[in-house]
Amino acid sequence: DQSECTIDPIQTLTASATAGAGESIVWYDSASGGVIIADPSLNTVGNITYYAEAVNDNTGCVSLSRTAVTLEIKPTPQAPIAEAQQIFCNAATVSELLATGDNLLWYLEETGGDPINPAQYLINGSLYFASQTIDGCESAQRSPVQAFIDSPEAPTGQAQQIFCNTATLDDLQVVGENILWYASETDQTPLALTTAVEDGATYYASLTVDNCESRFRLAVNIVLQQPEPPTAESYQTSCDLSRIRDLQVDGENIKWYDSPTGGNTLDQDQLLQAGTTYFASQTINGCESAERTEINVTLTSCSLKIYNAISVNGNGQNDFMVIENIEYYPINTLEVFSRDGDLVYTQSAYGVGGNVFRGYANVSGVYDTESPMPTGTYLYVFTYVDPFREESNVIKGFLTLNSN
Repeated sequence: DQSECTIDPIQTLTASATAGAGESIVWYDSASGGVIIADPSLNTVGNITYYAEAVNDNTGCVSLSRTAVTLEIKPTPQAPIAEAQQIFCNAATVSELLATGDNLLWYLEETGGDPINPAQYLINGSLYFASQTIDGCESAQRSPVQAFIDSPEAPTGQAQQIFCNTATLDDLQVVGENILWYASETDQTPLALTTAVEDGATYYASLTVDNCESRFRLAVNIVLQQPEPPTAESYQTSCDLSRIRDLQVDGENIKWYDSPTGGNTLDQDQLLQAGTTYFASQTINGCESAERTEINVTLTSCSLKIYNAISVNGNGQNDFMVIENIEYYPINTLEVFSRDGDLVYTQSAYGVGGNVFRGYANVSGVYDTESPMPTGTYLYVFTYVDPFREESNVIKGFLTLNSN
């Protein structure tokens, strides 16, 4: 059998059988008898069988049988079917080009040239040409395919993002479609959006456009602001007229609560309640401490009580004018007047830092400031600011002084 694939199918068998010395070949159209074929050939697609008979040129003796030879012309295959434009994500090889056909070969030229290595990477925008081979016959025409490589950019966003106390990946702010988060630049398993981020950790975001995920990723470093709770004495004694704001706490932007977590916020102007526990947080740079400081309160009376007798005799008893609970009213002024109405003593911030009246004048002109004032009754005027009621008050009374 002899087969051939050609665009212009004309084949001949004139040299397809070999005669021995002194012999010649005669072609027939059948295995016996038949018609001699002077030019055994084929010029259309299909097949035909011719029969060769050997003839001795000297004796004219012919071979006992004839040899059958089939001449076949196969149809030239059509070019394979392929989309004229094909899009790939980030990178692809020639082997990933798609065409419908058998035994595909890819070329850089429409005609001629050598097939391309299937492992060769595609070049964005380049043309490639595909042929197919059927029964050993390669198509003369090739199908053109233009390859496009889609390479989405990484998403955009702040490289460092700051959160208060806790956050999840879903809280991170980036610009892009279909964001996926990873623990590294090369990790292939995305993290769940509910993953809690860690302070100082870096996470990597990709985006996906038209089912193509970006090869590069945006790195985002996490800063978790985690303010400490304010500092304070756990057990405090305060005046029964004190408000929550009067509790002693060291911190910024203090907030008060009725429980260590959750609970209700308390107005700092509320009066303190005996036996109640209060919880304080502080807020720094807009971030409130997750933990709260517990303060247990004991209340005592803070009403002012003025003792109006002084004994300047050195016996260590009643030797200065006592004002009970004066420590709650540090903004004050005490004035003492003689029976004639002359000012003989005045003191601001009475009771603070040892500032007390011991029976000695500190205003000259009436009594000697280095000697005890005479035994007698004096008028006192005590002016003070009540920080609990936020008002100014005056208490007047008589003071008995004994210098004997």
